[in-house]
Amino acid sequence: MSNQNYITEMLELKDNNVIFKENYYYKENIKEITYKIFEGYLIYKPKCCYKCGVVFDDKFEKHGFINSDIKSPEVSFYKTILRLHKQRYLCKHCGKAFTNYGCFISNNTKHKIAKDLIKKRSEKDIALDNNVSPNTVERIMDSYYETQKIYKHSLHEVLSFDEFKSVKTSDGAMSFHMCNGITGQTIDIIEDRRLDNLIKTSIIMTIKLEVMLNLSLLICILHIFLIKNTFNNNYHNGYIEGNNNFIKVIKRIAFGFRSFKRFKARIMICKGLIKIKKIASA
Repeated sequence: MSNQNYITEMLELKDNNVIFKENYYYKENIKEITYKIFEGYLIYKPKCCYKCGVVFDDKFEKHGFINSDIKSPEVSFYKTILRLHKQRYLCKHCGKAFTNYGCFISNNTKHKIAKDLIKKRSEKDIALDNNVSPNTVERIMDSYYETQKIYKHSLHEVLSFDEFKSVKTSDGAMSFHMCNGITGQTIDIIEDRRLDNLIKTSIIMTIKLEVMLNLSLLICILHIFLIKNTFNNNYHNGYIEGNNNFIKVIKRIAFGFRSFKRFKARIMICKGLIKIKKIASA
């Protein structure tokens, strides 16, 4: 296997326009941290001018290179950078130079961050491990995971629900959590537990309909007079209490959340209820 193929396979590069010449690998200290540097060249032929939109013709000429340090996943526990020299072109139609800029974080790194979000770890620790900022981790969470409504306006045969302390910026001090009383799977998490908010989300109306049609049992944690249900059947509140403890652990590890949207998204990601919506390719 040639050096070109070896380094391409190791870094999982899919762009055939990236080439590596001699002395493509070395180590470099950046801010007292040793990095593995892989130096390559992005040589391509553009379809048009990125400034004026004119189709590529003989009035385009090469205009040197512009350097980009692209953060990649670690290699042998060393932080890794793909130092890419991107070909610049000068468009004589508009007199402006351009290049294919792209992102300074590799798609492999983004996908690794998206996978790390499944673990019960703080976003700051994930950012440190992947050599990015915490804000980058949040942006990747927003772009790689679809924000979807888990609650589908239908209820299970056994329903458990409880409240837990929400984030400071939420509409209410306590949030509402529902789960399947048989499997323990979370159904939905509502920002505000108050009745008027639950009605807006159609939860109370759906519960009334399900009770009239086919709901055979409702485990109610909030109302003391229904606790006797736990003595008359085999169902219990262990699942909902366990889920609430899981939520508290995520909140404690993250040292709190400012946004309920991100708090809920992280809970759903860690519990595997929402999946990565796309697979990155470098």
